[in-house]
This record gives sequence, C-alpha cells and structure tokens, in this order.
Amino acid sequence: MGAQTWREFSKDELRGLASDSWRWCWRTAAIASLVLLVLNLKNVPAIEGPLAMKLVACVVVTLMYAVPIALVAGAMRGIWRMVGGWLFLPLTLVPLAVLLAFWIGSGWLFDQGIRVLEELLLAGKEQGFEHTKSMASVAQVAHAGAPGAVIAVVMILPFFAADLFLVDLDFLWSLLRFFFSALAVAALGAIPSLLASGTVLAVVFVRRLKQRYVTFAKSAA
Repeated sequence: MGAQTWREFSKDELRGLASDSWRWCWRTAAIASLVLLVLNLKNVPAIEGPLAMKLVACVVVTLMYAVPIALVAGAMRGIWRMVGGWLFLPLTLVPLAVLLAFWIGSGWLFDQGIRVLEELLLAGKEQGFEHTKSMASVAQVAHAGAPGAVIAVVMILPFFAADLFLVDLDFLWSLLRFFFSALAVAALGAIPSLLASGTVLAVVFVRRLKQRYVTFAKSAA
C-alpha cells in the first residue's frame, strides 16, 4: 500500500509540476512576444531592405528575447512549487557573493584590463582593423532599433573576428588571461554560494515533499 501510494503521489507531483511550469511558460511567452513584437514593428520603417526580410528580422528578434524569458518564468514557477519563497535565497546570495568576489579582486582585474586595452591600442596603431573599417557603414543600421542592431552585429562580427585574430599575439594572450581571470573570480564567488544555497533548498524541498506526501496519503486513504 505504501509503495503504491508513493507511486501515485510521484505521478501526481510530476503532473502538477509540469502543468504549472508549462502554464507559466506559454503565458509568459505570449505576453512577451506580443509586447516585443509591437515594439520591434515600430522600427520597421527605419530599416532598409525588403519588407519580408524586415518582418522576419522582427520575428527572429522577438523570439530571441521571448523564448528565454518564457523558459525562465516556467523554471521559476516549478522551483517555487518545490521550495516556495526559499527560491529567493540563491537569487540573492549568489549575485551578492559574485559581486563581493569581484570587489575583492577588482584591483587585480583592473590591472589586467588596462593591459588588454594597451595591447589593443598598440595593435590597432600598428596593424589597424581594415576588415572592420570596410563594414563601418553597416553600423548605421543599428540606429533602427533591435532588429537593425542584430543585423549589423551579424554582418560585422566575422570581419571583426578576422581582424582580432590578425592582431599581435600579445593582445590575444592578454585578452584570454583577462577573460579566464574574470571567470575564476566569478567562480570563487558563485560556487560556494551555490553549494550553500543548494544545500538549504534541498533540505527545504525534502521537508515540503514529506508534508505533501502525508497530506496525499491521508486523502487517498
């Protein structure tokens, strides 16, 4: 009887979790898509090109923003169902821990960032960014709003990447060192806070699950 009750309870919990998460996900997606599409369509007349291409760009940009927002909303609703208001513990603790880590390591990162900028300026003076300069006129499209900005970035990025890998190797090494240093500082703040908050959430989840199981078992009896 106990094993059967647990199986039925598990199925009921999974159905409820999936239903709640999906409901919040599609509702958020619908609202976000509608708002973003209206905002993006206002910028369509300012974008040069065929109407069909401009509409496709608007839809793509809208989905790029709306889908992640909807997924986050669905995930947050599912976590809320499992742990309740304790959801805000990692949302508060982790950013604060990362900010503290960056504050402690700010001097070290600042020195490396200055070194990266100096190497970039030196490489630019010596070799220039000819490929990127040849596409500078495309940047005017970005003034048309989000769709134009996406188009401009997509068109310019390959040329900037070509220039980036043709510059001095000292700059590339400084850039990689700065990137991994910043990543290490963020990890030093994020990992301990994630482990601490994850432990608390696990304990809260188990307690809430036991309470719901007792309630379910009593109603099924």
